[in-house]
Amino acid sequence: MTEINGIKHNVHEHCGKEVIRVQADIDRNIYDFFFRHVIPYSHGSRQAIITFFFQRFYEQCVKEGIEPRWDEEYDKKVIDILNRLNFNDPRKPRTKKS
Repeated sequence: MTEINGIKHNVHEHCGKEVIRVQADIDRNIYDFFFRHVIPYSHGSRQAIITFFFQRFYEQCVKEGIEPRWDEEYDKKVIDILNRLNFNDPRKPRTKKS
């Protein structure tokens, strides 16, 4: 699977030359959290995050046999994949702080 190496990467280098812009409306608190506090002034960070999400989402869909065609069963499969998003790194066990 694709790994992200930095929050400031050029989308055209990593995802090809023929790209489509994706736009989303997100809650203002979420936007502020990331782009005004956690990673402010990181040029390209919004694009990097969105690109990485869709690349990984695409890879998982292909892995689970979703083909680039309409199928009435794909709605459920795609929703199942999205609901299984997991941000826990299985390689690093969580330790309890005393």
